[in-house]
Amino acid sequence: MKTTEPDTRFMEEKINQLLQGQAVMQNQLQEISKQKNDHEKRIRSLEKKFWTSIAVIITGIGTFIEGLFLHK
Repeated sequence: MKTTEPDTRFMEEKINQLLQGQAVMQNQLQEISKQKNDHEKRIRSLEKKFWTSIAVIITGIGTFIEGLFLHK
């Protein structure tokens, strides 16, 4: 089967469209990756704050109980 000039142009256009689509997808994946990393950092920060607040609450309860028994 002999390829003609229009067939070659058509295939080149399709290849270019596929390459452009691939570039767009790579950019979107990079953006999603950046957002995921940012969200992970925020979650880690919230986890640290949560455990710090739990420690403060437990310390406060311990101090309160200690105060009850030492000041009879």
